[in-house]
Amino acid sequence: MLRIKMLRLAYENNKLLRLPVIHKLKVNNVRQGFFEWDMFERVCRYLPDDYTVAVTIDNTYGWRTQSEGRHISSGARNHQER
Repeated sequence: MLRIKMLRLAYENNKLLRLPVIHKLKVNNVRQGFFEWDMFERVCRYLPDDYTVAVTIDNTYGWRTQSEGRHISSGARNHQER
């Protein structure tokens, strides 16, 4: 979104000969099912500390634990084993 605004501003100030055609991607995997923060904190009380850290990172960045977050968790675990 910001890039489009920058391009438009450059075009309006004669720094760009023409605006490029930029096709926006259709989002078909919108994140759903997130907890409200107070409910998330209640769930975290019952988790071991290691899981609480991983789940908090997943929740903060909107990662799916089974795909995106797991790589970070396993990477951190492998780093600790060295």
